[in-house]
Amino acid sequence: HRLRRYWLAAGKLFAGCAVTFLPDRWLNAKNFCYRAISTARTKLYDLRRPDFQPTELDWFEVQIPYKDDDAEEGRSYLGAFILKPKDTKQRPAVMMRTPYGNDSLLDWAATVAERGYVAVCADCRGRYQSQGSSFFPIKDEAADADAVIEWILEQPWYDGRIGVHGESYNGFCAYASLGGKHRSKITCLAPTVTCSRLHSIAYGSSGAISWELCIRWIWLVITRMNQPDASTRFKMETVSHFFLKKQSPLLEQAYMHTPASETDTKFLGQRLDMWQDLLRNPSLESPWWADKNRLCELSQNCPPIHIFTGWQDFFFPGALEDYWEAQSGGADVWLTIGDISHWSVSRMLRQSIPGIVKFYESFMPVGEAQEQLPQGKRVRCQLQGTRQW
Repeated sequence: HRLRRYWLAAGKLFAGCAVTFLPDRWLNAKNFCYRAISTARTKLYDLRRPDFQPTELDWFEVQIPYKDDDAEEGRSYLGAFILKPKDTKQRPAVMMRTPYGNDSLLDWAATVAERGYVAVCADCRGRYQSQGSSFFPIKDEAADADAVIEWILEQPWYDGRIGVHGESYNGFCAYASLGGKHRSKITCLAPTVTCSRLHSIAYGSSGAISWELCIRWIWLVITRMNQPDASTRFKMETVSHFFLKKQSPLLEQAYMHTPASETDTKFLGQRLDMWQDLLRNPSLESPWWADKNRLCELSQNCPPIHIFTGWQDFFFPGALEDYWEAQSGGADVWLTIGDISHWSVSRMLRQSIPGIVKFYESFMPVGEAQEQLPQGKRVRCQLQGTRQW
């Protein structure tokens, strides 16, 4: 099975690179690559066969308005793309938002669109194709989720159902859809290796700041990403320091530097208010955390939710809190705990992708299928060090 996975993953990667570099006039070759990617994805994640081929999907970019008091006209726009079947039927929407560039959601968008859903993938405020003077973690996510939901409600293809999911910070964006005025419009959600609280991630239970995590994330998201004109070498260096090197010399210097108040200017390239404010406000009781900690409440009127997490994930304690809160409020809640860490991307996707697709097909079936509860146990735990559940 492992060799088969490697072969499928390598083929999918090769086809993806070919699509990127082939000229547009080679349309047949690009369509062949798209079909190859779809086939590899279906086999790699043990999904049912798609209802639509890649050539039967429409892709287009949109600008979604949101209220912005800092803009001259009081309004700015979130950059997004839509991927949907080429027909006029009303369909469920799957909403995804990210600060990492919405093109990072293309694979997920194709996964759900090929199975009859409309994928709505938006950049967070101030990131990539979205307007806005700045990006501040969590602060504006509920308002921006409301803006995307309001836009979906006005579309002719919308059938009254919206599913939401996301991994890591994208999971924050998923939870934020329950934190605004359109909470009731969410049919179901599936947060993955994430939780609905930020403070417990930035500061551990001992009160100490999560030093390595905060520096690594700010370095990646604020100083290295969101640069459309970055060279290939710059991008490869970013991947090398963040993912490949066990001890990055650049990041190790930042970890060991004192005083901490100089870390942003010396190693992150600029003075960052979010870093300075984070250092000055370690206590959750600080007023600064009022709009930056909790994304939503799960104890009342929570839609069906499937939480995917891992034993070694730093979000794990928060994910368990979310599970207990949703369950105590009477929600339909499922929990999957894999033998994974936050960075076990491949293993995490092999668990979450088929699980989330089946979750959507249970609560948002397409076509003539009837809504039904997902089959299997509500709580599944993988034994550590094994493949047993």
